Amino acid sequence: MIEENIYIELSNKIKPKEIDNSLVKFLHSIRLEMEKSKISCANLWEVYDKKPKEAVFVECKKGKGQTVVEATYRIKGQHAILIENLLIQEYGMGKLVYTRLGGCSLYIPYQEKTGQIRSEKAKEISKNDFYIQIRMDSENCVFEENDYINEKGKIKQPKDLDFLTVTITIFYI
Repeated sequence: MIEENIYIELSNKIKPKEIDNSLVKFLHSIRLEMEKSKISCANLWEVYDKKPKEAVFVECKKGKGQTVVEATYRIKGQHAILIENLLIQEYGMGKLVYTRLGGCSLYIPYQEKTGQIRSEKAKEISKNDFYIQIRMDSENCVFEENDYINEKGKIKQPKDLDFLTVTITIFYI
C-alpha cells in the first residue's frame, strides 16, 4: 500500500519533460509488480467466469515474464464437443483441428486462434493491461501417429481421446 501511494504521488508530481527514460521504466516496473501481486493462483475459470462442471481443475502455476498465472483443466473426451463449442461461441476460440507439428500429432485451435475471457470480472483486470486467454488442445504431443488412429484406420476425433486440456493464462500486455 505504501509503494502504491508513493507511485501515485510521484506520478502526479513529476512532469513528463522532467522524467528521464530510466525513471519511467522504474516506475512502470513498480506499478506492474503491484498489479501482478493482486492476481493469485486459483481456479481461474471460476474466479473470472462460469466454469462448466465438465471441466476438472488440475492446477495453477505462477508464470514468468508476461505470463502472470496459468490454470489447467482436464476435459474427458466424451465432453470435448460440448466444451469446444462453448469455447468457440463464448470466447472466440478457433475450432479444433488435427495437425502434425515437428513429428507430433495433436489437436489445436484452427490457426492457433485462442479465446479471450471477457466477463465483468475479467474486464476489471483488463483495465490494468492484463489479458485472459483460454485455449483447448490435446495435452501431450503424441510422437506415434498411431495413437491418433482408431481401429478403422481413421484419425480419432477429440471425443474419442481419453481427455483434452483447457488452459487459462493471464498475461500482462
